[in-house]
Amino acid sequence: MSDLYGDIEEFVRSLRRAGLGQLAQSLEDVVLYGGTSGEILTNVGRLLDRTRRERSRLPEDLASQRDDILKRTARALGDVGQR
Repeated sequence: MSDLYGDIEEFVRSLRRAGLGQLAQSLEDVVLYGGTSGEILTNVGRLLDRTRRERSRLPEDLASQRDDILKRTARALGDVGQR
């Protein structure tokens, strides 16, 4: 799961470089103030899923990163729920 958090941090940096500071800050806040691992991953998933549903215009590489993080977040939440 630590690799997932590292990838989320890299995604936040990429969003900032792309001029999407508001979304980057929202993600950073979720990670910093989210509580338990399950709560953090749930909120990261919700936030990223909302960007997909709202058809946020992310560059293709960022949209691909977002989708990968969403899949891995869902998988990690499934793993946490099975413990």
